[in-house]
Amino acid sequence: MKKHLKWQYDESKQIGKDYSEPAEVDMYDSSHSKFRDIAEESNIVLDSLGVGDNDVLIDFGSGTGTFAIQAALRGAMVYAIDVSQPCWIMRKPRLSRRALQTVLSAGAGSSLLNLKCKLKIRL
Repeated sequence: MKKHLKWQYDESKQIGKDYSEPAEVDMYDSSHSKFRDIAEESNIVLDSLGVGDNDVLIDFGSGTGTFAIQAALRGAMVYAIDVSQPCWIMRKPRLSRRALQTVLSAGAGSSLLNLKCKLKIRL
């Protein structure tokens, strides 16, 4: 791991609930599905943004990947970023089951800003 200078923010540091343990990540979707529909919530946001084919999104704090997957199903290219390695591991089979090639998973500190595409930024 890269040594950080005193003034430099350590973006690999987990804040809030610690999803560095695979068991915690496994429980996330099942426990949240008891009181919310994450896929439906994701689609409401994606609808309001008008996300579709050829759009490019960066999903910071992408967790288990539901939002990224819903965007990819619409044809968007998604950069799914999270500090939790167990989250990236959980996303991988979900993406391959759906044959989604348009989601790139990465951790904090990755060379994300080295993108070779134009990003559409919508506020």
